[in-house]
Amino acid sequence: MRVSGNNPDPYTFTYHTARKIAQLISVVGWLGVGIGALLLVGAFSGGGAARLFLVPALGVALGGFLLVGMGQFTRAAVDTADYTGEMLAIMKATQPPSDRQAPRQ
Repeated sequence: MRVSGNNPDPYTFTYHTARKIAQLISVVGWLGVGIGALLLVGAFSGGGAARLFLVPALGVALGGFLLVGMGQFTRAAVDTADYTGEMLAIMKATQPPSDRQAPRQ
């Protein structure tokens, strides 16, 4: 919560674009995991030539999991930045008025 003077206002979170990009990365990752799983099922259910899809299917699924992890990591970094800003606003608002002055040099 951001507090300015005596009026408590809710803290305004930023980085909306970064949050949407992280969500998009995760969605693309989960699609990759799904496609990789379908390719794995096709590779195991088919005959000898279908086994050629085994390595690419594992690669697509693993790449999908890596994308999901990257999306979650990005979201965690953005959340950390926002919560740090919120803590700074709270700390500034709770300082006594005499402490808010710039230090003299």
